[in-house]
Amino acid sequence: MGGGSLETDLKATAAKHANIYFAPFQNQTLMPRTYAIADLFVLPSYGTSETWGLAINEGMCLSCPVIVSSHVGCAQDLIYPQRNGLVFPAGDVSALAASLQEAFSDRQRLQQWGEESQKIVSQYSYTQASQGLKQALDYVISSITPSESQVKLVI
Repeated sequence: MGGGSLETDLKATAAKHANIYFAPFQNQTLMPRTYAIADLFVLPSYGTSETWGLAINEGMCLSCPVIVSSHVGCAQDLIYPQRNGLVFPAGDVSALAASLQEAFSDRQRLQQWGEESQKIVSQYSYTQASQGLKQALDYVISSITPSESQVKLVI
């Protein structure tokens, strides 16, 4: 979905496959409906620039099962292999193909993965993040020795 520097090459490579469709750029306001119609969300990032992959959170909110590369930062936190999706080694095209085959081999399980995605991501909220930060600060404060009591923590 969208466009980029590889769009022309990708379209040329995919031209012989009638079941591959390139959706045009989607405005942010249209993304919820776009995620809602997806059977599967794939983020095959390669390189070091994908620090989290917020689009995965968005897709999971709309019950998308997910496949991500190991370079997607949220993989360790949000993807539970065989529970809501799969993680494959970044850059390994064969592993990505195998992941896609695995995902589409059982449509009922794919739907269950999507339902599980929504449950998992619903646990990520400002309240949860604030509670985690408070727990971390409480731990740090309780670990400070009297000689370190002059240390100031700025957040």
